[in-house]
Amino acid sequence: MEGQAMQQILSNSRVRLARELADLQLRQGEIGVVRSSWHYPTVAYEVEFRPAGKPLRVLLLDHEIIPAPTKSEGTLRCSES
Repeated sequence: MEGQAMQQILSNSRVRLARELADLQLRQGEIGVVRSSWHYPTVAYEVEFRPAGKPLRVLLLDHEIIPAPTKSEGTLRCSES
């Protein structure tokens, strides 16, 4: 991925689900928190979601999540408009 800036996803980062996981009742766009990560042999993340207020941890590949703006970034974007 030469020439592309990749945003590193760390533990406790907020992420957004990139696709629906109907079997788990998770919709595309839901926000979760990264609880752990693996980088070998494939990049994967354990992400905690809270559908219906109950914690649910899911192992996802790097292309299945995208970084979500932090609360302060979301506020900044709203005030810039």
